[in-house]
Amino acid sequence: MWPKQSLTDLDADDKLLHDEFGKALLHAYRHGDQIVFADEVGGLCELKLQKHLKALWMRGQGMGAGLWAATQKPSGDQSGPAVPTYMYSAATHLFLGHDRDKRNRERFGEIGGVDGKLVEETVSGLRLHPINVRGTIKHVSEQLYIKKGGPDGAYMAIIQP
Repeated sequence: MWPKQSLTDLDADDKLLHDEFGKALLHAYRHGDQIVFADEVGGLCELKLQKHLKALWMRGQGMGAGLWAATQKPSGDQSGPAVPTYMYSAATHLFLGHDRDKRNRERFGEIGGVDGKLVEETVSGLRLHPINVRGTIKHVSEQLYIKKGGPDGAYMAIIQP
């Protein structure tokens, strides 16, 4: 979903996005039997929707609701908040790409149930592979896949594009 915005009054647009995305997240939480995919969680945090996100991560399963989430900057930035650590601690499956930002890698180290230093080191060493997209070379990162909660603890694997 992407509500129509004015693109001229950013404060009004932010209020509209907060209200509409907030309603959608609460609907999923209240009614259950659905999974929400939220891309970009950092943007939702800038809209002050952390409480909505945490409700789904922490208590959504009891309602049959889930939250799949993606973010480019888990550490936040100078003007915006970091994503809640529930994004890592509540997750069963995580896919992490190469990240040059040390603060982001440190956030990855907060994933419960895994060796944080190993995750940080692995993510910083993931290779980038060039691919041709409509005549332009783009770089796609290998992914570190983490499955938490296996019978012997967490499993990790590197996925190549």
